[in-house]
Amino acid sequence: MSESTPEIVETWWTEHRRLVRDVAYRVLGSIADAEDVTQDAYVRLPAHDPATIHTPRAWLVTVASRLSPPRPPPPP
Repeated sequence: MSESTPEIVETWWTEHRRLVRDVAYRVLGSIADAEDVTQDAYVRLPAHDPATIHTPRAWLVTVASRLSPPRPPPPP
């Protein structure tokens, strides 16, 4: 018996949530902003067919990095 879509999403999220937050934090430099990006990535996950996501870790990291606008450079 295979897992249902909600179970697959839950499993992937449990395994990779921390990585998603860490990627967003490295780009943004703010834990609050990283948590916002993490939540946005989670909302996007169930909207996609799990059969089309071959490597959930890579998919989630890509989503997190694309949702994280880079920090502005420090002033000179």
